[in-house]
Amino acid sequence: MFVRVKAIFHFFSLIAYVVAGGSIMAQEVHRVAMEQTMGEYLDDIDTHAADTTNEGRKNLWAANIGLMAYLKNMCDVKPGIIYEEFQKVGDIDGNLQGINIVTSEDKKLRVYCWDTWTSKKVHRFNSLVQYRVGDAIERVTWADIAEKPGKMGNVQDCYSEINTVYDKDNRPIYLVMSFSINEGHEGAHEIQAFAIDSVLAPVAVFNFYGELKTTLKVSKDKAIRGNWSEDDTNIKISPDGRSIYVPVVRSANVKAPVSKDEKRYHVYQFNGREFVYKENLNN
Repeated sequence: MFVRVKAIFHFFSLIAYVVAGGSIMAQEVHRVAMEQTMGEYLDDIDTHAADTTNEGRKNLWAANIGLMAYLKNMCDVKPGIIYEEFQKVGDIDGNLQGINIVTSEDKKLRVYCWDTWTSKKVHRFNSLVQYRVGDAIERVTWADIAEKPGKMGNVQDCYSEINTVYDKDNRPIYLVMSFSINEGHEGAHEIQAFAIDSVLAPVAVFNFYGELKTTLKVSKDKAIRGNWSEDDTNIKISPDGRSIYVPVVRSANVKAPVSKDEKRYHVYQFNGREFVYKENLNN
């Protein structure tokens, strides 16, 4: 009797192992198929970006519209892709070539964005977002060149990183970093703060002399000046996420408030509720 029970146990254990293995294998096949499809759209965008003929521009728009439609559909029918770790396709390690896929550390927020190459003067990005509320995974469009601008996104924003800080109630505040490049290389770098309650929404956590804002932004000329490197003009976040350093830089058309060789930052520190303007820091 004991031998029979033991045999039955091993039999069902084997079935569970096979089922689990099959599920993992199916998930892997699904991920690879998605990488291939996205890669094909991105290759088309890259191919037609330099084609200035009417036919080339039509093909470029079609590729961008196709990729956005594909991602929207996959987010709807396979919302679990928010957890997928997409591998490289092309020459960029750790990601699909031509697209940024940035995810919060708790995997509750993800942004997909890519340069559409549909403008000669500015870089215009499409961006699509997934976020998790309870057991549900929602999607929202932040920017789509084929539609009106999204409520929270800007077609010129390229999302590059998501940092997370937890408030006194242990609610995660997502600090979404983005940059933009305009005509003449004039650009901007910014952080937008979001929280997920019933929906994903901006939260005003940046306190500058009593004024609460949802965004910290620095406009800049990307050219190097004196001891400033391009990276120096980007907003920085401390490793623990509780301090933010916003560089004070001059615009190409405005007289510099400080010497070009002096580096100065506005410092914001998180007190559990807000990032409070602390001081100027000279470097």
